[in-house]
Amino acid sequence: MIQSTVATVKANAERSALLESQEKRTPMRERILQLLRQQPFQPFRLHLTNGMVHVIRHPDHLMVAQTYLVVGVPVSDTATHEVSEVINRSLLHVVAVEPFIAATPPAAN
Repeated sequence: MIQSTVATVKANAERSALLESQEKRTPMRERILQLLRQQPFQPFRLHLTNGMVHVIRHPDHLMVAQTYLVVGVPVSDTATHEVSEVINRSLLHVVAVEPFIAATPPAAN
């Protein structure tokens, strides 16, 4: 009887932690989806808990699942659609999103 009570308490705690993490992910997920659907598309940055930053220059470079992202790493800074690799990132690790404005080179005289 005590073991089943302990198991129930443990299961409830795990379920509660899962629901809490889903609640934290949902607003960020919705914000990212909003940015991807924006017309015209505007590039943006994803800031992660480990300090990494992914620049999303094209909507095809990011896939949003329920709990994670699939980030396409472009072949170069000028590549439009072509990616060299894809990386999975948990939505829990996305701490901020912000617009990306590419630096424009100075005008030649």
